[in-house]
Amino acid sequence: MFKRLLVALDGSENSARASQAALELAEKLKAELIVLHAIIPPALYYHTEISPEGLVIEPPTHEKEIDLYLEYARRVGHGIVDGTLSEAKKRGITVKAGIP
Repeated sequence: MFKRLLVALDGSENSARASQAALELAEKLKAELIVLHAIIPPALYYHTEISPEGLVIEPPTHEKEIDLYLEYARRVGHGIVDGTLSEAKKRGITVKAGIP
């Protein structure tokens, strides 16, 4: 039926329930499980304006701060997905993680 399942986790209680459902389904179907956590860059570093050509987003001005934020956000993301990865491996489920 399904060869791959994707579950997106954000650390909430609902995503924990989604994780458990995805683990059970992947195990039952013998499907590969892909675990995703999305990182949203801090919007305050972006200046947006409307030009005649359309929406323009200027590049961030504080690259060092953005790099620090992304490093932190990735660590948090790994903390969110690691439990699901570990449980999948215990159950013999082929699993991949995606954190940008």
